[in-house]
Amino acid sequence: MIKEAAPTSKIHRHSLINGMRYLFSVLALFYLTLLGCQNSSFRLEEWAAPNSQNSKVKVLCTTPIIDDLVSRIGGERIDSLSLMDRTIDPHSYELVKGDDEKFLVAKIVFYNGLGLEHTASLRGKLETHPHAMALGDAIRSQNASFILQNNGQVDPHIWLDVSLWEKAVDPVVAMLSSIDPEGTDYYATQGLQVKKELLKLDAWMEEKLQSIPSEKRYLVTSHDAFNYFARRYLHHENAWKDRFCAPEGLAPDGQISFQDLQRVLDYLQKNQVSILFSEANVSHDSLRKIVDICRLKGMSVQMAPRSLCSDTLADTDAKSLTYEEMMKYNTSLLCEAWKTE
Repeated sequence: MIKEAAPTSKIHRHSLINGMRYLFSVLALFYLTLLGCQNSSFRLEEWAAPNSQNSKVKVLCTTPIIDDLVSRIGGERIDSLSLMDRTIDPHSYELVKGDDEKFLVAKIVFYNGLGLEHTASLRGKLETHPHAMALGDAIRSQNASFILQNNGQVDPHIWLDVSLWEKAVDPVVAMLSSIDPEGTDYYATQGLQVKKELLKLDAWMEEKLQSIPSEKRYLVTSHDAFNYFARRYLHHENAWKDRFCAPEGLAPDGQISFQDLQRVLDYLQKNQVSILFSEANVSHDSLRKIVDICRLKGMSVQMAPRSLCSDTLADTDAKSLTYEEMMKYNTSLLCEAWKTE
């Protein structure tokens, strides 16, 4: 009996070991999946965790572009988190699981305003938070003429004009100082440095883009994101409104009509434009349609080999960029394409 029982015991032990190995592998795979797919959740837990030794101000920013600016100003005194990741279109963002907690934890919320964050779920949170600031509204309060309108709609894409985005620095400094008075001098010093860097970037972009002959500085993209950019950098003798055209509106989520396509075709013919620029976070379908129609009409029109960054801090390879890197990337891409056009 004992001799017969020994092999059975070994089989049971072997099965148990194999079972444990299988269970461990499944758990490891599950953990890695969570780690890969829910980085934001882990970041949230770290950001929201109570820590008596961490006296940093918890700041929530709706977009990575705003987070980039606020983080540079707040520096070591704040713990800033972006609500959206670098590949998401901010025009259509709806709240997801965990976002409610972010708004509860955040001492300050910075958002773009001017209709960018327009979905009902997100707008409700922004309007009811006790310390939320719309940077676009703060800039508009300085001078209403800073803000553009397109077909009766306010254009929210203020960050694509660096000289305009620089005007958001003082409101950020003021809000951080009001919540954290002990850091007032620190925020003021940081803010001055950021303003210098932004104005230097703005001057570099203007010089590079204005070096392109006027007859080539005509920009066609997927949606109406580059009006501020055109006004600041593509103008000729102070005229800029004819420097930019796009088939889609301010938010790239509407239906494109035949009239929209025809308007762009007319623009291409009138200004002898031969290159179109897609955007990293927007469907390329509308531009492809235009290229196809142009070929049927015997027009030589093509799409640029790389996409511009408009609403996100990521290029077509999902490479994470800083705001300054994004604006330099766009400038270099345009200049290279127009020089070879």
